[in-house]
Amino acid sequence: MSLAPHARNQTRAAVLHAAGDIRVEDVELPPLTGDAVRVAVDAVGVCGSDLHYFASGRNGANVLRRPTVLGHEAAGTVVAAGPQAATPVGTRVAVEPAVGCGGCAYCRAGDYNVCPDGTCLGSPPTHGAFAEHVVVPDRAVHPLPDSIDTELGALVEPLAVAVWAVRRADVRPGHRVLVTGAGPIGLLVAQVAAAA
Repeated sequence: MSLAPHARNQTRAAVLHAAGDIRVEDVELPPLTGDAVRVAVDAVGVCGSDLHYFASGRNGANVLRRPTVLGHEAAGTVVAAGPQAATPVGTRVAVEPAVGCGGCAYCRAGDYNVCPDGTCLGSPPTHGAFAEHVVVPDRAVHPLPDSIDTELGALVEPLAVAVWAVRRADVRPGHRVLVTGAGPIGLLVAQVAAAA
């Protein structure tokens, strides 16, 4: 009798081997140690960066050098947890794709987005969320309230990008705002600016 992929510490995933070459394969998951959690992925957004990798094997200066699972806008349910994880199994979560090392001066100051040893899901060579499961540190999952369904939870990451842009622009009541570009981020920025 063969074990299900997740029982073998593997998951089924869409693996990009080269521009235009995606294959569904089993890939190894990191071990569930420390504060790691395994998330059953229920929804993933397709970002422009994913489309660039698929079309040309690169996104700006970052080049696909080995087969990689893309996808970084994800939400799902915690199905297993390491011994130090605080998020209970069964919790629906949005997955934060940028993960700092957790120990450097930047991470300790809360600036893990500039951690020199950080990774980002779906940014080669780090496997992402176009998979049945991902394993991430507990600090990278954020419980979803009952009022947000899991599919909508996959939009938390791009919404966070829009909120940050509006905050950096210091948009306030009465300001006029021009958003150039009507892709997903541009549309979210317009909505956040209107709300601000």
